[in-house]
Amino acid sequence: MFEGFIDFLSAKRLGLNDGSDSVVLNSVANVGKALTIFPDYSVIACYLNNNEAGRASFARLHRELSDKRMDKSALYPDHKDLNDYLVATQPKISNNSKLKL
Repeated sequence: MFEGFIDFLSAKRLGLNDGSDSVVLNSVANVGKALTIFPDYSVIACYLNNNEAGRASFARLHRELSDKRMDKSALYPDHKDLNDYLVATQPKISNNSKLKL
């Protein structure tokens, strides 16, 4: 589960998504809606932001799903989110070619 679509794309770039089902919340306000699909899953890997809203969302998941949830934000403890970690740690890809219209 990802807080935002850019975090989902960052996980793909980092090789963290192994083809598993993914949920992109687009806002932690949608955690309640996402809870309806999680009962069929044995593990929910949560790539939430390292801020108050992300921690509160994970706490809610802990209350409602108990042992099913895994806090993946420990992978990027010094960064705001997974994309911030990607930008800080991965080399930039340069494309010097110009778009011809």
